[in-house]
Amino acid sequence: MRVVSFVVAITCFTCLPAYSTLLNVSASATIAAGSTALVTDFESATRTFILLVTGGTGTGFATADLALDGTSNESNGLLTWGNGIATATWPTFMEAGSPFGDAGNVSPFFFCTPENPACTVQFTFGVPQTFSMTLTASAKMQANASAPKTTSDMTAHTDAEFGGLFAFRTCPIENCGSGGLVCADYSLADVIVPEPASWVLTGIPMLLLALVGGFAKLASRR
Repeated sequence: MRVVSFVVAITCFTCLPAYSTLLNVSASATIAAGSTALVTDFESATRTFILLVTGGTGTGFATADLALDGTSNESNGLLTWGNGIATATWPTFMEAGSPFGDAGNVSPFFFCTPENPACTVQFTFGVPQTFSMTLTASAKMQANASAPKTTSDMTAHTDAEFGGLFAFRTCPIENCGSGGLVCADYSLADVIVPEPASWVLTGIPMLLLALVGGFAKLASRR
């Protein structure tokens, strides 16, 4: 029987965003002045939550408080790589940053707004909803060997951050009408599966060894 425990952090909510950090990850890569070595970093973090929203009835919608900061190669040929990508897997897959320049083509920054359908979270008031979120951040730096050597250290830094929910409403998008916005309370609880007891870690291997030994004795008697 698996026992699941919950660590609950209740956020009392009005109609405004509450600025907090529930999950975040960052990566950085630095090349030393004059070096042409490739430097990379990749970080990832995952949490599983149970969401419970109260203060209404029926179906509701909210916006995920997500911010992704990536980078893009803006070195004008000085760097072969000078970039980083930040991603989030919930409510949908989102990313910011580009492996190539310039940032005019792909914005290295992203944050959720109620007008963005990709950031919309649908829920039912009073009904718990479980979801998992993974944030990643990567960074990659390398000087172009055919370009003039760099004269100072250079760093690429990326990060991703989840701060909860805001803009609770009764329709999928913010501008659904003057009566669409609601003030709600919500809680996000960590789903934690306890580590196996010590007897499970030691008892099962011993049982397997005993079974193998028993089969070996039976085979030797034949």
